[in-house]
Amino acid sequence: MNILHGSFILFITALLPLTCSAQKASSTNIGADKNGVHRALLSTIELTNMKGFNFTSLTVELKPGVVVPSHQHEAFVFVYVLEGQVVSQINKQAAVVYTAGDHWLEQPGDSHSKTQNPNEDKAAKLLVIFVARDSAKLMTSGEVPK
Repeated sequence: MNILHGSFILFITALLPLTCSAQKASSTNIGADKNGVHRALLSTIELTNMKGFNFTSLTVELKPGVVVPSHQHEAFVFVYVLEGQVVSQINKQAAVVYTAGDHWLEQPGDSHSKTQNPNEDKAAKLLVIFVARDSAKLMTSGEVPK
């Protein structure tokens, strides 16, 4: 693990209590899109110690068998698997199967070329955290509510 990776995980871990406590107050359910992906905004927090940056958290549910189109983020992304399994491939690295309790990180501009729920009977649920500039497009495969 490099220093940036370790620092980012510590940063996210420090902010998780803020996100979890804000979850009930600011949860926005935006429903399932045509690709079987259900997104719910938990919180958006302005990072006062990082002028011009926001911390945005949401849950993402992937219906059974769903494959998400290739996409990118203009953000640092931390993804934690809450339930089920997800196959994820970043850039040209080998695809990895993640299960509940596993996580991965994405750098701004990485190509998330594969996201799939391999289970045909059970949904997968993710906690997704973005750290990005105010003006950044958080994702290219769907909308994150503001």
